[in-house]
Amino acid sequence: MENNNQELSPKAEKNYLFVGNCKARTNKFNTEEINLGFNASHLNLLLENVNENGWVNIAMRRGKAGMYMYIINPKTEEHLDND
Repeated sequence: MENNNQELSPKAEKNYLFVGNCKARTNKFNTEEINLGFNASHLNLLLENVNENGWVNIAMRRGKAGMYMYIINPKTEEHLDND
C-alpha cells in the first residue's frame, strides 16, 4: 500500500470541517496501520464539538489526494457545515 499523507487545516471545505492528519501504511506484518495526528488548533476544534456524552465523532475517508478526517455534528450526526 502506498503512503498517503495529507495535512488538513481545521477549516470547512465542501461542508466538511476537516481536522488532523491521516497516514496509512502497511507495516512489516503486512497489515494496514492508520496514524492520526492533531495539532493544538485541531484539539481545540474537537473540544468545541463534543456531544452531550463528552465524545467527538470523526469520520475518515480516502480521497484522490489521500486520507482525510472530518468532524460529525454532535447534534445531527451529520457532517458539520461552515454556517
